[in-house]
Amino acid sequence: MMGHRQVEQAALFYEFSLERHIPADHLVRSIDRFVDLEDLRRELAPFYSNIGRPSIDPELMIRMLLIGYCFGIRSERRLCDEVHLNLAYRWFCRLGLDGAVPDHSTFSKNRHGRFRESDLFRRVFETVLRRCIRERLVGGEGFAVDASLIKADANRQKGIEGDKGLPPEAAGRAIDEYLAVLDDAAFGAATEVTPKFVSPSDPAARWTGAHGGQANADPPSRARLFGLDDHHKVRSDWEDGRRLRGWVARTDDINLLTAAYGNEVGEKVPLPPVNPSFDFVVPNDGSLPLDGAVPSIINRRGKPRAMAAIADLDARLESFTLEHPDPVTIRALYQELNVDRAPQVANGSRLRYRALIKTPAGYKELT
Repeated sequence: MMGHRQVEQAALFYEFSLERHIPADHLVRSIDRFVDLEDLRRELAPFYSNIGRPSIDPELMIRMLLIGYCFGIRSERRLCDEVHLNLAYRWFCRLGLDGAVPDHSTFSKNRHGRFRESDLFRRVFETVLRRCIRERLVGGEGFAVDASLIKADANRQKGIEGDKGLPPEAAGRAIDEYLAVLDDAAFGAATEVTPKFVSPSDPAARWTGAHGGQANADPPSRARLFGLDDHHKVRSDWEDGRRLRGWVARTDDINLLTAAYGNEVGEKVPLPPVNPSFDFVVPNDGSLPLDGAVPSIINRRGKPRAMAAIADLDARLESFTLEHPDPVTIRALYQELNVDRAPQVANGSRLRYRALIKTPAGYKELT
């Protein structure tokens, strides 16, 4: 028997608790346990006036942005709508049932105003990083670089020659700010190489021939260093567990060395190609000298070593060994090259390096 739809009279009062309504295993609860924004107000206090109408709570905006990042909500308009409708998001943002959600324009004003002036996002990021290190989610012993290609929102036909620069009418506020940031020390001053063409809508975009696309970049004048053009060799070394494929030695007379041992080490190549600041010795085919048994030679042209600017993390090289099928020949070659502090050479069925490093966390071996 089909039941009848029950039309109940609306109650005058309801008892409802967001705390009881949000499931214990919901993602927002897991995130909330690790969100600590107590220092937020102290950091932002100098950027707010002591008089006037109270502003939107900055912690609310940061929590809303976390919701957007964690749940893939890219539009700020949609983010405001989702927080307004979703009870779990309201609970995470401490809004309750009646709390008003700020207008989407509030995010833009704060992002380009006090959030930028106070460097707030960087401070939040560093806080998260410190927490990850404390919880041993980040060890600081390695890093990964995302080299994914992302299609730019740029028209190839509307590019402007790089040496001419962007005219004032072609660049808006966002582009002006981006170009200004590239000069900051934190970004390494980007690159000294002037691109052939610059896109007015995305000055960071570059043409590429990857994935079969068109490109106007000049082909490389020589093979890439360290044998990177030999994909089969690189892959086989990796699958064989050979991560430490070679090492570098410094010389002050690179011309004399290449004249005497060019067949073993290669030829001198100024790097980078534009405004070179040092010389590197590379075989013509770009491979490692003697498959890595011989060091790659560098001449810094009197400039100080880059390692001198790296912070001392209390890591020390305890031993450096090369296993090679012909250790006698390699030892003799090291003596001829007058290599200072050369690796110990031992007999082995195949070429392999072993570096033992003493760190505050114990001994680590690289092979």
